[in-house]
Amino acid sequence: MLSGLGLDPAIFSALTLETEVHHLHWLTPSRKEKLADYAARIAANIDTSRGKVILIGHSFGGITMQEIAKIVPTKKVIIISSIKHQQEKPATLSFWLKLFPVYKLGGKKVILNSFKGWGAKHGYDTPATQAIFRNAVQQHDNYYFKWATQQVCKWKKTGNETVPLIHIHGTKDKTFPYRKIESPTYTIDGGTHVMVYNKAAEISKIINQEILDSSK
Repeated sequence: MLSGLGLDPAIFSALTLETEVHHLHWLTPSRKEKLADYAARIAANIDTSRGKVILIGHSFGGITMQEIAKIVPTKKVIIISSIKHQQEKPATLSFWLKLFPVYKLGGKKVILNSFKGWGAKHGYDTPATQAIFRNAVQQHDNYYFKWATQQVCKWKKTGNETVPLIHIHGTKDKTFPYRKIESPTYTIDGGTHVMVYNKAAEISKIINQEILDSSK
């Protein structure tokens, strides 16, 4: 499992999964590192000695897991509150940030100071989710946020169509708006961008069923 941009495994802490879980962690990116190379470094921490794995990613973690699936033997990729290809990005990411790359100005301090203004709109509307975000942000340096945001803006899905992709998305997601999502596998009514925590029981049921189906 890999969390979203700026987050850590705590975002998955409300899930109840009936299987062994291995959490991956964001690494410090090298200067101008390509996402494919970065994904390969994270993939080095995945144990495939027992065969194919199921990769689960939230938000930017979902994008990165799709890149990792090109590297390691994978049964299935499950993405939560994420995107399958560039057409699912909102205009702010797919067009405007390319013209006006404000992500270059961003950093830990800017993100934390502005969190009150945008956090609740994106699902961080409880003390618990706000604490998860603030605690996770402290673990990363400024370059990580600039680099990761740039990767989301630039990402285009290429290849790897043979690995089954399960897409779980919420109707109230403001980061990757539901209206832009093409045929999600599962729709979570009222789900926000952090529904993996806020609607953990519903998400857990789906993941457990997908894992069970993969074992047949």
